[in-house]
Order: sequence, then structure tokens, then C-alpha cells
Amino acid sequence: MYVLGIGLNSDGFSSYVEGVWGVYAMMFFVLIHLTCAKLIGQEKPSFGLFLYLFGLMGACGGVFATAYRVVIGSLDKSGLPAETMARYMTERETHWEMLVMAPATLALPLSSILIGIGLIRLRSVPVKPYIGPVLILAGIAFLLAQGTETDWGLHYFYPLAGLCWVLAYGSLGAYYLETLRSGNVQL
Repeated sequence: MYVLGIGLNSDGFSSYVEGVWGVYAMMFFVLIHLTCAKLIGQEKPSFGLFLYLFGLMGACGGVFATAYRVVIGSLDKSGLPAETMARYMTERETHWEMLVMAPATLALPLSSILIGIGLIRLRSVPVKPYIGPVLILAGIAFLLAQGTETDWGLHYFYPLAGLCWVLAYGSLGAYYLETLRSGNVQL
């Protein structure tokens, strides 16, 4: 939605429409991260437990960060003065409450990278070999989009991260459906 210019917020790098869709999409990341942690934990129990906790934090942090877009859009619609938003955008890194939330929001792309690494390292679970590297690329692309807060970064890296997640998690979903049908795995 951001790339298409739909529902752009005054903060300069988000869309409230993207936020609405994103909140619901990020809720699925909770299930996805926990399922991936369980899959990896079958072979690497300690890493699986870490991914379970860290992935949950990342998915919930993603919901928070995405809902932030909706809040900004609501403030805009309620007439928040442009100078107040501009001041907020320059000062937000100094607000302790935003800094406390930062680890949870950073955990989303880092979880993607770590899940990708975990899937690459699996020996006994036959997932498609491209899934791990694609998840790593998704996490890096998302970090670049968020980190640059530039027009070019957001227009190229956000869609890349989204496409990578759809490809990788869609392939994992197909893997799980197939193994459930065959009776080899339980969620």
C-alpha cells in the first residue's frame, strides 16, 4: 500500500492502509514463527526453544510496529498539526518508551534471518533448500527498508521482503500440508 501511495501518513514513510492489512498479516507470523521453531527444534532443541521465544517476541513486535502506522493515520485524520508530526519524527529516538519497544520490533526481521539459518542447518527435515536463504534475504531487505527510511529503500526493499516471506512461508505451508496429509507430522 505504501509503494502504491494508498493511505500515506504524514510521517513520510508509512501508510495507515498498509498498517491495517499488516496487523492481520503479522498475527499470522505468530503461528508461523512458532511452527518454524518447532520444526527446527526437532533436530536442534536449544535453538528451537530460543527461536520459539525470540520469534514470538518478533511477531508481536511486528504487530506493534505495524499498528503504529494505523495510529499515525488516525492522528493525521484527527488534525494533528504537521509541525507536531515533524517534531515527533526528529525526537522519537529520544523517547524512552519507543526505545524500550525497539528490541521487539527488531526481533521480527532478525527472527526471519535466524529461522532461515536454522532451516539451512537442518539435516533430517527435507524442506526446500531455497527457503532458508529466502528468509534470510527477507529479513535483510526488511532491515534495509526500515533502517534507511528513504523513499528508494522503502519502495524496493519492503516489497522484496514481502515477496520473500510469501514465497518462503508459502512453501513451508505447502510442506506442512503435505506432511499432515501423509501422517508424518503433527502441528
